[in-house]
Amino acid sequence: MAAAVLACLTSSSAQAAEAPDLARVTYSVEAAVTPDGSPRGPAIAVMQDGTVLLGGGTTGGELFTWSLRKKSLQRIASVIPASRRQLDSRFAITDIAVLTQSPSAAKLLVSYPRLGSARDCVEVVVDQLDYNRATQRIRKIATWFVSKPCVPISAVQHASGRFAVINANTAYVTVGDLGFSGINDRAVRGDLGSVFKLTATAATKVSQGHR
Repeated sequence: MAAAVLACLTSSSAQAAEAPDLARVTYSVEAAVTPDGSPRGPAIAVMQDGTVLLGGGTTGGELFTWSLRKKSLQRIASVIPASRRQLDSRFAITDIAVLTQSPSAAKLLVSYPRLGSARDCVEVVVDQLDYNRATQRIRKIATWFVSKPCVPISAVQHASGRFAVINANTAYVTVGDLGFSGINDRAVRGDLGSVFKLTATAATKVSQGHR
């Protein structure tokens, strides 16, 4: 897992004004953000000034920052409502995308699996967040995407949810199979096993048939 995190940090920090000490950040945040020893590790995004955003924590749905200047980890928000997850490390933030950023604010996307409203099935969600860097506050702006169908709880770690940013208002997101037994049936698998192009108002399927 550490190797995967390090690779993510290395590629993401290529545009950073000051690159983090990748090995130290990787192992420090891995220990702090995943105290239960989860092998999945934290979701990570690196901002232009080298600030590292992480998703994970004891509830799986917490957001943290790692400050290069202070060399410290700070919890800034909880994203996944307690009522929409099980006490299971698989119910955790799977990726973070930075759409826009400035010294005072950032526009973020986060993806995660959550329980459906009846708590008997799982869906993949993408939320837009406003990050006030001056006050270290997070505010949810909108939900961009909720996968369908909501499927029986099984291989939640197959949620996927990885981003590729296109521009300030658009991103690609992957949706996994969630362990759905009907994944091979195109008539019932819906959004699962697909790649979507997302905006605040539209979700366009651009590819399908993936795990």
